Amino acid sequence: MGISPDIDGPYTSTHYFRTRVGCTEAYFHDHPEIVASPGILRGYTFDSPVVLMRTLEVFGLKDISIGSSVQNVPRLMMVRETLLAHPEMRIIISYWDRPFFREYLDLLGLFPQAVLIPDSVHVLAPQIIVPAPVPCGQNVPRLLLEMRDVIYAAMAQRGVLQETQPQPQREIVVIRRGGKRRVINHAEVMEALREQFGDTYPVVEFTSLSLIDTINMFRRARVIVGPHGAGLTNILYTQPGTPVVEFMKDDPNACYASLAANLGLPYYGFRVPGANHENSMTVDVDKVIEWTGRALRETVAK
Repeated sequence: MGISPDIDGPYTSTHYFRTRVGCTEAYFHDHPEIVASPGILRGYTFDSPVVLMRTLEVFGLKDISIGSSVQNVPRLMMVRETLLAHPEMRIIISYWDRPFFREYLDLLGLFPQAVLIPDSVHVLAPQIIVPAPVPCGQNVPRLLLEMRDVIYAAMAQRGVLQETQPQPQREIVVIRRGGKRRVINHAEVMEALREQFGDTYPVVEFTSLSLIDTINMFRRARVIVGPHGAGLTNILYTQPGTPVVEFMKDDPNACYASLAANLGLPYYGFRVPGANHENSMTVDVDKVIEWTGRALRETVAK
């Protein structure tokens, strides 16, 4: 059985696919019959077409990106209607260690069709559908907005989509990042923001929450403040006109400026001297106050 998704974009193959997480040794193969050779290969065989998500290495693109929530997950929107119409199909997932991905699949109505595979396997199926990959640092606005609409509808149906708060109760959301690009003086930043703006706006900290709680927090935001990192992908769920203040690396990566522009959000970024992709950073608190104040003065959130 061959299935053609309704939207242009996915790549298809009637052969089998080999993928290895974290490396570039992934490719389409023209001889599925060697799967039957004992002791040579290990893998999985499916009777129905499958959608393969762990595929960016095939096209020479980096798989770890600005955040799977705006780069990998929206790729499912290319084939979602096809998957819902064919519940026998399966989605091959290789990064189950990221809980948010399971939550996304659930809200998109696709969780029952997901199958976890080990780091290195061979997949044999009548047809393998590969949603077209998105290069690192880029995004496809149409897919993002379609995904957001589906997620909001699912949350509303479950009664977990919070109504947005009227002014002036909207919050200043400050992203607290761990590991790489951690803000060493985060506590000082929080204290200064509360002292300067706390009488008007609650200043709250975003760390690690469930997907639903994350979406509701960002929907309540009056302004988003934080360092370069995947936490900023959640600006997808802010209200129109919500400004974004980013602490940028010394060698700026404009992926979040691009995301904000595609979402129609005002963007404010300032460089942190000495900050790079790997190390922690100490930000100038006065600059944080200056740029946050400017963002609040110059924008009107809906």
